Amino acid sequence: MKKYLILNGYGAPSSVSRATAFFKKSWPGEEPERCLLLCPDEDTAVKLAGRIPWSRITAAAKAIYDPEPFLALLARDIADDGVYIFGDDPDSAGLAARLYGRRGGSACIGVCAVQQEGGRLILHKRVYSNHMEARFLAKKLPCFIALAKGLPPDAGTGNTLPSLEMITLEDGNAQNEISFLEDSPENSLETAKILVAGGNGAGGPEGLACLRELAACMGAGFGVSKPAAMGGWAPLSSMIGISGTSAAPELCIAAGVSGAAAFFAGIEKSGTILALNTDPEAPVMNLADAAVLGDYKEILPELIRLVREHAVNRTE
Repeated sequence: MKKYLILNGYGAPSSVSRATAFFKKSWPGEEPERCLLLCPDEDTAVKLAGRIPWSRITAAAKAIYDPEPFLALLARDIADDGVYIFGDDPDSAGLAARLYGRRGGSACIGVCAVQQEGGRLILHKRVYSNHMEARFLAKKLPCFIALAKGLPPDAGTGNTLPSLEMITLEDGNAQNEISFLEDSPENSLETAKILVAGGNGAGGPEGLACLRELAACMGAGFGVSKPAAMGGWAPLSSMIGISGTSAAPELCIAAGVSGAAAFFAGIEKSGTILALNTDPEAPVMNLADAAVLGDYKEILPELIRLVREHAVNRTE
């Protein structure tokens, strides 16, 4: 089982320190097969490399952060028996999830500890709003994990003379516009009065478009199941269930969601659950308070029209 550590040098140095400490605690005395530092330039690489306690470090530099070149670099030589450890920031979690989506194997976001027992890798993750800690067996390799927030930083002094290999990725002529959206308290998953949730039945990010539109016109929160989030169809912060957020809205509209136990645990406290699914045998169809058998992509446009019409009438 080979271990690879991927560090994000675009954010605060403390994120690099926490990931380093996690590796040292999990595999005492070992060095990663490869320690890859993602960073904007060589100066940043040199500064951060001095804090990393291993003799060999590879730095991939790109002035403007863009996940695609880094994903392409990582995907070139994924080891079949590899364990890939990413940091606790959102960009790192996104890289872990997207590599899993491209390569397969297994993945877990928010890992707080690992155990290696022979050829078995056991992942620890806090669940149920951090009230419990669950243990998951990574049945398939490669395994891609991103760390939980709040882990302790590395107390060591680092490495004063690392062997640093630089890889420079070209920015090209493309200009990336990055915007950050603040969560609206009334529409956050944990506090939303209405929740619209999509799942694997969406078939891809395009299939979630009408669910996002419905959530927007109803002033609702928008969330997805784990398969949809891990597939990169929606941000990981929108994941509902044991691996994500537990919500308790007055109304939950679950469309294209099978209703597996891990997901349903995140919506079971809802006042009313309305399920839309093409499969009459999907668990959610029996668990919901009301169920509609059919393709939500054909049904919801009319609901969106009615909601908007009602909103217009109220303002007149």
